[in-house]
Amino acid sequence: MGDRANILVLGEGSAVYLYSHWAGTFLPETLERALARSEDRWNDVQYLTRVIFSQMLIDDGDDALNSTLGYGISSKVGDGGDRILVVDTDRQIVYTREKDPMEVPFSEFKASLLPDF
Repeated sequence: MGDRANILVLGEGSAVYLYSHWAGTFLPETLERALARSEDRWNDVQYLTRVIFSQMLIDDGDDALNSTLGYGISSKVGDGGDRILVVDTDRQIVYTREKDPMEVPFSEFKASLLPDF
């Protein structure tokens, strides 16, 4: 059981998976909030990745910061590999890994664009 999904952050030759065990359905909204508050860091893969992960924890509430469960960071995908939001910082776009992915610029990304995520 669970609601597993990932955000894959790409940039400067790196790839980092941000994993959610219980809140995968809400990752598009989480990403929308993170991008909205971090425009000054869109060109900085390290900082943007941290902002996105922090937003994941913030959205889950105070317990997420003290728990050893629910979230992970990895260089490879684990659980939730069938639901991945890709954040490409070099091209400043978001897309999903689907047959016909829709590329959306950071400045235009809205969670509502991905109704079936």
